Amino acid sequence: MQLTAGRVKEAVEEALDPEAEETVGFADFCEDRIERMYDNSATRKNHMTAVAKLRAFLRERRGSGDVPFSPRHVNAELLEEMQAWESEERGNSKNTIHKTMRTLRRMINVAIRDGLFPQSEYPFDDLTLERERTDKTPLTDSGVEALEQLMEKVNGGSTPFVSDGLPAHSLRAFLFATYMLGMRWSDVASLEWSSIRDGRVTYQMRKTGAQKDLMIVGPAQEILDYYSDRQGSERFVFPLVTRYAHKHDLTDDEGLRSAINDMNRRVNQELKEIASAAGLDVNLSTHIARHTSAQRMMQADWNLQEIQAALGHSSISTTEHYLRSVRDEELDDKHEDLF
Repeated sequence: MQLTAGRVKEAVEEALDPEAEETVGFADFCEDRIERMYDNSATRKNHMTAVAKLRAFLRERRGSGDVPFSPRHVNAELLEEMQAWESEERGNSKNTIHKTMRTLRRMINVAIRDGLFPQSEYPFDDLTLERERTDKTPLTDSGVEALEQLMEKVNGGSTPFVSDGLPAHSLRAFLFATYMLGMRWSDVASLEWSSIRDGRVTYQMRKTGAQKDLMIVGPAQEILDYYSDRQGSERFVFPLVTRYAHKHDLTDDEGLRSAINDMNRRVNQELKEIASAAGLDVNLSTHIARHTSAQRMMQADWNLQEIQAALGHSSISTTEHYLRSVRDEELDDKHEDLF
């Protein structure tokens, strides 16, 4: 633990405060309220990840996994320090840090609502939360074709990418997600051979916990055929998360979740190289596959409810958000025709 003048002051004030030991811990409060507030297990896990980071930060910087939930301890200074720690020590992006802070902000707002924390000491009034706008523009038909042509060359051994290297696996997994109605990256990375039967993929979506049953279309089956020698000997279809088996316990749900997140960061790096090799001037990432599928569905005149069901969205508004960029492009074309 770093000993600073601020830490010394806190220690003295706490020693002089007879009620300090009776104050509930901030992390304990967050965990308790998250358990009570969220029925969906995936949503609960997402918020609990933020609390786990809070505890890790406090252990490293305060020497304990919690602090009293009072304005003296839970303030803008603490949260600013945690943001810096996430960036410098964890290597988290601005958007990931923003997501963590959103959970903590939500918990403090709940405490204020319930009269457990003073509104006048609201720490986020003095805190700036930053996030970066991410490019989620879907690929055009020609963009998908360029990736398909690159995959053929990779499979044939006529590119600098070796056929069994991570860039090649990343490319195939991206296209598989696109073909399978925008299957989420977490579900692609953790897809098991046991989920594939009679020309269909049946699995439980990790994000929502809902069941999904999809037909395997021709191009997706070709990718599965490429990995068919793994069937029977390997648990996962794609040789991705197993690269982190030395770091995370893949038999444990939390360990698998961590491996998926680690691999997502790595695959997104590889996809930048893939896009360049395919001659695409796009910021390619795993999530673009979902937007690309959504665009295809819209162009094929699927109705909003069909697209919602295909993407597995619980809210129609989320589906509308996915399609917004497509509508903007259509407006651009019509605008150009006006003049």
